[in-house]
Amino acid sequence: MDVRWRAGSRFSKVPAQDAYDELEDIKRNEGGDLTPAAVVERAADEGSVLHDAFEWDNQLAAGLHRLSTARNMIRSIQVVPADQPETQAVPIYHNVVTAGEDDKPRHVYQSLEEIMADPVTRGDLLRSAINEAYSFRKKYHLLSEMAKVHAAIDSTLERVEIEIN
Repeated sequence: MDVRWRAGSRFSKVPAQDAYDELEDIKRNEGGDLTPAAVVERAADEGSVLHDAFEWDNQLAAGLHRLSTARNMIRSIQVVPADQPETQAVPIYHNVVTAGEDDKPRHVYQSLEEIMADPVTRGDLLRSAINEAYSFRKKYHLLSEMAKVHAAIDSTLERVEIEIN
């Protein structure tokens, strides 16, 4: 089994295999359940392989937590289109990458209307949707109950990739 971090993961300070081994050890010690609280408790030990993956400066960590809360807040705002039932709420804001100072990538949130009006960010959103579809397909490939969904994803991805290439 090849253990690795997901692309774009911020945990590069810790080898993925080492983190996996530590997480499995925590799981065994917790009776088979892996919880964030148990991970933080183990990582607090400076000798833990997980220690360097966390920010231990409480002031800095508090600021990072507030940024995480703000991201969660932005992603949590939804709208129900006038012609749709209540259950069809959709996110208002989406994370997009724009060129910031010195052309460095900058993550910002824009409304779907803003994204659709700009061909570059629309293309980025489509690529993100394709990546999520691939991820969904990989994550749930063993569930035979999802066969029709998988077939629809495969068919759509084949067609969309032709259109965006």
